[in-house]
Amino acid sequence: MEAFRCQLDAMTSAYLQWCASGKQTRVPEADGADDPTTWTLQLTVVDVFSAEKIGFMTKPHINFVASALVCQGVIPCSLITPTALYCISYYCNPHFSIQAYEFRHYLSSQFSIAFDVYLQLIANVDSLVDKVLHHNSLNWHLKHCCLACMYTLEGEQPLHFSILYALDGNDSLERIQCKLLSEDGEGQSTSTELPTCQVLTCDRYLSCKFVAVCHNYLADLDLQGSEVNPCAGHWKNMDDQKTKKTWGVYDETRIVLAVCRHGFSLLMGDGVVNCDTKYPLAIISKLLEVFGKDLGRGYDISCQFKTMLDQSPLGPLAHSLNHTCLVGTFHGHAHRHLCQLDHLTTYTKGLGLEDLETCECTFSKSNVLASTIQYASAFHWRQSISGYFKHNDDYEVYANLSKFLYDNYKQALDTIHECEITLPGLMKEQDMSNEQVFEKWLAEENAYLEQLSHEPPEETPQMEYWEQLIKLTASNVQELERKLNIDICWKPEDAEWQHMGRLFTNREYWQALDHLEGLVVTWIFELSKMNGAGMAAHMMNLPRCQLHWDEVVEYAFLSKFDLLRDSRQDISWKPSSKCHALEEVQHLNIEIHCFVTYIQDEDQYLCRCKEQLRATNAPLAHQISICHNVHGHFNTLHLKYLYNISQLPGFTGTLAPGIQYA
Repeated sequence: MEAFRCQLDAMTSAYLQWCASGKQTRVPEADGADDPTTWTLQLTVVDVFSAEKIGFMTKPHINFVASALVCQGVIPCSLITPTALYCISYYCNPHFSIQAYEFRHYLSSQFSIAFDVYLQLIANVDSLVDKVLHHNSLNWHLKHCCLACMYTLEGEQPLHFSILYALDGNDSLERIQCKLLSEDGEGQSTSTELPTCQVLTCDRYLSCKFVAVCHNYLADLDLQGSEVNPCAGHWKNMDDQKTKKTWGVYDETRIVLAVCRHGFSLLMGDGVVNCDTKYPLAIISKLLEVFGKDLGRGYDISCQFKTMLDQSPLGPLAHSLNHTCLVGTFHGHAHRHLCQLDHLTTYTKGLGLEDLETCECTFSKSNVLASTIQYASAFHWRQSISGYFKHNDDYEVYANLSKFLYDNYKQALDTIHECEITLPGLMKEQDMSNEQVFEKWLAEENAYLEQLSHEPPEETPQMEYWEQLIKLTASNVQELERKLNIDICWKPEDAEWQHMGRLFTNREYWQALDHLEGLVVTWIFELSKMNGAGMAAHMMNLPRCQLHWDEVVEYAFLSKFDLLRDSRQDISWKPSSKCHALEEVQHLNIEIHCFVTYIQDEDQYLCRCKEQLRATNAPLAHQISICHNVHGHFNTLHLKYLYNISQLPGFTGTLAPGIQYA
């Protein structure tokens, strides 16, 4: 690829001319066949379904053979004496790979070179288009990757969260290290991969230099000892020392990806074997730098990662910009109760119906890449992943955006309708005067679970005194008597002795019950994965009522479990219900307004730029038309869905375009 660098500008111009000419396949030039100044090359042309020898004619005014060939719709794999050419046709299918395309090694190498040249030409053309459209400012593509989240309008009502995004890692896209065995045949030696000068031209991938800065944030961080984190030490997959040996066979163990709530990819980085936790920090640092305040992030280990973020140099900045760490709904059952109340999306204001599990849906599609990239070079590994997500954003996520808005709006209206029917009856049964009591109960449950994390302070010294009396430890007894202001030593017949004895007897039961309260839901979910829920229960003579799966999934709060009736306080009678549908409607009204305005503004702006450029640079004007069609191709479908939204009973938004905020 380095050899082509000096000719890339000429090849880019040739590619623009070929695209503007409307030729989709190479047609041998008949004109000038008898011209003595032309000369012909007989070369093998490889297409998707065939390979044949074809004659190519070049003109004396064309400086480079490579650019002359690109003008005729083929890409050479060599600059000096090309022997094989590849037709320009890019089929973005994650199942396609270079190895599958050509099973012969030398043909795979040739195709890889030609494909790299083609992608570099595309990158050069995109750069020229961005410059003409004034889309080449710093972080422009990141600031405009999701129009529903980031296209702001004048007079727009601010939301609780300016942008909601999910962050997670995907282990399926790991890359195998290419190393030789050591001399003894047991260990591994140095890598066999050749160094490369190729640089990925993708603003989605964080640069190594930027990530290296965040790597320094990890020094001297105590991730297990934070008292403010109820899940401290609960998550082992953030321990780099434990995961380093497990993933030692891989060079890149995963990708770390951030996507907005609509599914557009924001940023990504490699999860390497040396340190996997620096990339989430790097992504958050970049997002804070670009978008500023009021960001909401969903992460399956968000509570533990919040401890890291708070202790890192990014902590003060994240706090000042009101960055919120949340746990997605799907992963909530794996967290402790107190953590759920603080971080789970179900109990957080301003989220609407969003579950922040967008990464799981995204990875379920991108996993098809795994079989084609595991043994690729580091550069081609990133190239394939980057190309996939760009194609996914343009042709799948954007294409389904209006359907996403329609489905969510319909779901929100259905939820509101159901709540209006069922909620008054439930409130009457529980003798509730207004809906604000739900917030009160949520605060009470939080206080209750805070209490579960430690024993009552007034009981602990007394139980310790009673325990020392039983053990007849004189020195400790006297010290506790002075602390508790006890003048006369307790005796077995005293009421204090008997009361504290009962408390001490129940102490272990309460502690076990508090711990069980945090495990029962997790195990039910785990057993359900293997269809084993209830098997252990049939083998035990349980003194309490058996839990059933169809009942568990209906519980909104863990306080509904019958086993809580025997804990220190009976909180099982408190019903709990929270409806985010009205918040979701508010979100969608703003997003629909932004979407309608974007469709109009983008169409007018690109048409205007295309007409202005047509007279001076027709090939580049043609590329703007191609850029226009990427999104414009789906606008008819979008307008249909937006109209259907406006016809839903209960629609409160508007389809009238607004004015973009400058």
